[in-house]
Amino acid sequence: MATSLIDLQNSFVRFNEQEFITDNDCGVVVDTCLPICESGDLRMQFLVTTGDYADAAAISAALQIRIQTSSGLTTISTVTKQVVLQSGITYLVRLIFQGSTLLDSLSDGDCFQIQLNFLRDEPPAYLSKTSINCCKYSEDKCFTSRITYGNNEDAFGFFYPSNLTFNAIRLPMYAVNPAFDIEQKTYVRSNGVRTKVFARLAKKYKFVTDFLPEEIHQKLVVALNHDNVLIATSTDYQLECTFENEYNQDFPSIMQGMNVWPADFQVYETPFNEINNNCG
Repeated sequence: MATSLIDLQNSFVRFNEQEFITDNDCGVVVDTCLPICESGDLRMQFLVTTGDYADAAAISAALQIRIQTSSGLTTISTVTKQVVLQSGITYLVRLIFQGSTLLDSLSDGDCFQIQLNFLRDEPPAYLSKTSINCCKYSEDKCFTSRITYGNNEDAFGFFYPSNLTFNAIRLPMYAVNPAFDIEQKTYVRSNGVRTKVFARLAKKYKFVTDFLPEEIHQKLVVALNHDNVLIATSTDYQLECTFENEYNQDFPSIMQGMNVWPADFQVYETPFNEINNNCG
């Protein structure tokens, strides 16, 4: 039985075609390459169905990972490969690129795609799949952030066998407008003296994205709605947060073909528990 690769529907890196209603060849059409500044900017998962390999260990050993650039192909080493049997002949594969040689052969500004090869000793020699998405190595982290996200249970088409399982991607987005939500109660005495009874502060940030296609907007909203979300800004500040309220997309109101547009959203820092309680 042949080996086949199945994309998870909300994975930022995909190997098979996926259509969105705003994809078009009219007006302004932009190919969006995702910024990669460090090898740790990429964690991904996908499914493999196969009758060609005996078990998860054999799949892991057979999986070769390369990057494809305009200069050719380069094999990537020391990628952490986690292969888990899901059911029957279907396996979950998780790839963690942190600490790998993903970027060693690249120069600033180089674009690349991920290529997966499942090697075999007999024909066909291997299944080879190259990512549809483009990535771009950038030494400058400015106006980018890495979002790392995981869940306490399987959700959004992803599989989370433990709370230590995360996906990660760097996106062209950055934080602005730190602000505070204030919940408070004040008591006014008969003599006019005002006394603070209770106050609780919540700290929030607004994030602004670059122009992105519908696909990336959708997958970012999915990532933000996970149980555990960590955003690393361009200065490597680690913000543990929860997404609340709305994801505001600034789609152009004028009549024109457009396959990319910006958006903004708010996240609350967590834990952030600043309380003043004079109730007793």
